Amino acid sequence: MLVKELRQGLRTRAFVGALIGFQFVMVLMLIGAFVAELGAPGAALGAVNAFFWGVLGGTFAVLTPLRGLAGLRGEIAGRNIDLLLLTRLSSWRVVLGKWSSLMAQAALLATALLPYGVVRYFFGSVDLLDDLLAAACLYGACGVLTAATLWLSALSTFLRVVVAIGFLVVLQMAGVGFFAAMNIPGRRSWFYRMTGGGGSGGGDDWLVWALVVFDAALVLAFCLIQAVRQIAPPSENHAVSTRLISLPGFVPVPLLAWFKGADAALGQFVFALVAMLLMCGLEMMMRGEPMAVQARRLCGAGGGGWRAAAGRALLPGWQSAAVFAAAGIVLAGAMMPVFFQSKLGTRTFGFVWLVAQMWPALVGPMVLLAFFPRLKRLGWLFFLGMQAIGGVLSVMVISIYEFNEIMMWIKYVGRMVCSVLPVCSFWMDVKLLDRAADFNASMVMRQSLMMGVLALLYWWKTRPYWRRVRAFAGRGGAGDAAAAGEVAGEEADRK
Repeated sequence: MLVKELRQGLRTRAFVGALIGFQFVMVLMLIGAFVAELGAPGAALGAVNAFFWGVLGGTFAVLTPLRGLAGLRGEIAGRNIDLLLLTRLSSWRVVLGKWSSLMAQAALLATALLPYGVVRYFFGSVDLLDDLLAAACLYGACGVLTAATLWLSALSTFLRVVVAIGFLVVLQMAGVGFFAAMNIPGRRSWFYRMTGGGGSGGGDDWLVWALVVFDAALVLAFCLIQAVRQIAPPSENHAVSTRLISLPGFVPVPLLAWFKGADAALGQFVFALVAMLLMCGLEMMMRGEPMAVQARRLCGAGGGGWRAAAGRALLPGWQSAAVFAAAGIVLAGAMMPVFFQSKLGTRTFGFVWLVAQMWPALVGPMVLLAFFPRLKRLGWLFFLGMQAIGGVLSVMVISIYEFNEIMMWIKYVGRMVCSVLPVCSFWMDVKLLDRAADFNASMVMRQSLMMGVLALLYWWKTRPYWRRVRAFAGRGGAGDAAAAGEVAGEEADRK
């Protein structure tokens, strides 16, 4: 797949045009820089650096990721995916081949720009180590962004346009800061100081960079898994890899807390928690039903109780994702008082309870959607809409200005109602963490009752799902027939 994609990619107009265009721009820039250098020695170094890093950053951060937007879309639109999967190529090899091809083309474009990086030496001092480290960071970012765009390429056109606009806005903001930092005057550049070469406590900064590489690798793997998931046949259960890839982010937290303190571990904990919540939200929006082979493999009777319990959190479908989300939230909540008690102090329970409210925020919209089976195909839109409505409603209630008794009463009632709604309860707790008087036992009891009712509704609406899982996992071929009959009967009842 790599050979096929690389041969085709080197012939495309995008690659050839970029190669010729970059050479043309750099040659014109160097001619202008030589003329400026003859008139005022030392004045052209900033312009040369800006052009060189601008072209290299554009290659890694813009051109290559944007080319990834057409990676899987062309195969899907041309209906070639089924033909590829009928060969010996698996879905993983297809995606990895496309990603490796794009990264190889980016490396070729960067290699073509290296002579201009050497020419900068004649305009002033150039730190080779700084340049190599900066280029390596840009190349790593290119790998992550390219994997993300490969994933997006398999989505609908509307979603790709929305995400591309947001990506360009964020890229513009990050690019301004990056290129401004690259032109900081002085021999030792920003990169040298960030890696600890010129600042105090530089011996610990290698750990920061190790965590950055580790987290970037997790994001890269997650994006590639999602790209594979878009083209894989239903028999492949990629929910397992999608959910498990969010757990290694918590592994460095206890190590950092024990050896470096709570301050060093908090940033990694927040990253791991946010990544797990985003993954759980994505899993809630995914449509899927367990197949017999998947249920027998994960929840088979011969694997013991622990295997069956773990398998229930790794099956396709939002019903199983809710179990995984509960387990992940319990893990995150248990880590907070153990590793961050000294930093959180008296507000430890409030933060733990805030983490607990994430489960209703994730599961509540899908439980409500279960009462409207006709809207099942709009699960992602319904989930995002409920999250947006809950967040806006909470902000409106919190922002009400109490200038008379009527507004005070409206705010009080609105806060009472929002504190027991699945999505709004999370945002209300975020605000009330700074108000110890409002975050009291009464609110905790009300929200506990809400979580109990939601858990009961979840159990009631997911009984058919778990009944099929038990049938698939426990009775072999007869179980398949019985479960198929149950599915047909349930579909007839819905209609």
